[in-house]
Amino acid sequence: MVIFGGRSFWKDFCISHRMIQKKYKSYFGDKITTIDNRDNAISLLMNISDSIQAKMIRRIKSESTYGMLLKLYFIFGEVHSQYLKEKELRLKFVKNSNASEDAVELFENNRNIQRHVIDACNIWIENCVLLQHDVSIQNLNVKKEFVMDEDLLIDMYIYGFVSQAISLLMLSKDLSVQNTFYGLDIMLQDDKPAEVLKYHPVIYFDTVITGNQSDLVDIPLTSDANSTEFGKGFYATNKVEFLLWLAVLQSFEQDQLRGDDKSLTVITKEHFIKLCSSYTNPSVDGEACYNSFVLTKEKLETHLRKNEEIIWIIGANKYRHEIRPFIGLDDGNVLINYGALEQAKQLWVSYFSNGGMCYTNPNKTDKLRQAMEKRNEDLSEHILVAKLQEILRSNYSGTIDLKNVDYQRIFGQKEKNYGVPCQKRFWL
Repeated sequence: MVIFGGRSFWKDFCISHRMIQKKYKSYFGDKITTIDNRDNAISLLMNISDSIQAKMIRRIKSESTYGMLLKLYFIFGEVHSQYLKEKELRLKFVKNSNASEDAVELFENNRNIQRHVIDACNIWIENCVLLQHDVSIQNLNVKKEFVMDEDLLIDMYIYGFVSQAISLLMLSKDLSVQNTFYGLDIMLQDDKPAEVLKYHPVIYFDTVITGNQSDLVDIPLTSDANSTEFGKGFYATNKVEFLLWLAVLQSFEQDQLRGDDKSLTVITKEHFIKLCSSYTNPSVDGEACYNSFVLTKEKLETHLRKNEEIIWIIGANKYRHEIRPFIGLDDGNVLINYGALEQAKQLWVSYFSNGGMCYTNPNKTDKLRQAMEKRNEDLSEHILVAKLQEILRSNYSGTIDLKNVDYQRIFGQKEKNYGVPCQKRFWL
């Protein structure tokens, strides 16, 4: 039996209802309303995004780079820690068939807020590196800067939510109004200021377990990972073996950060390279670790678009905080945060086991992307089909049990024969 006594995200961080509502109304207006026109919804959301971007740029340029990074990392560390703890609880919670609707909704709302905050912090940490200007660590007051900034926390949530909403609506523009995402419902609730309107097809999914896609493989990380297509691609691209790199991340967590999941430290570039080389046996190339996994201004500048001074694309760039968790500043120091290391470690393991694509920008292939394309093909056409076959056979007795079925055998004669682009399972 799982006993759930969780609280809403904002109560956990002691953010008052009054402050939340004041911020929401300053961005969304003070009226509860529905915008059922996609272009109007995009226009409102773009204005909110532009407003927060302008505010953040002013802050980054006026405050010290270390001070702003510490504020963002404090928020990131606290929220990421909460996210991982609730994720573990969700995995246990879904096995409880008596789960209440209120508890499920609380889990869902908390997860959504946490993800929006984490995504926004990732982007603005990158932009701090891009816009760094005062990197003097001598005058840094850690006790003053490494604290919760409530105003910044709410802005990060709204920015993350708005960024996702804009993406969903923009991607739906080429489709008809009746399909996919088409508007915005402004409700001004503490846990949900607004919601993107979408066409609801006849489909069911469990919101509690959505995103925990770990059922396709029994063991998420295997001892032969370095010799797999993924492992070979990882080494060819980064010049560091995959399992050794995960060991380096783990060693930084336990050694430099003492296992404290909300901690942060700053070391020199030279010390970073030396530590990387000393953490594993056989040792890795510390220079390669720095060149491949430390975010610097020069690397991030490769993702800037013409006439833009900040990065705003989430989860797609080759050089991004999610998968390259160390921050290299112009003063020769490397900033290291436990939550960032754990985020990168878990994401790389997920790419290895669950597939996906580690980055899509720039749209230029490399050995790692090629390996991941093969992994995705294997997962979708073989492993997933085998899993479905196992589940169906254990629950039903079918008279027809086929794979690789031509579309026309299922749907009848069509003008165009789509053939069998990937393995399909047909069961009656």
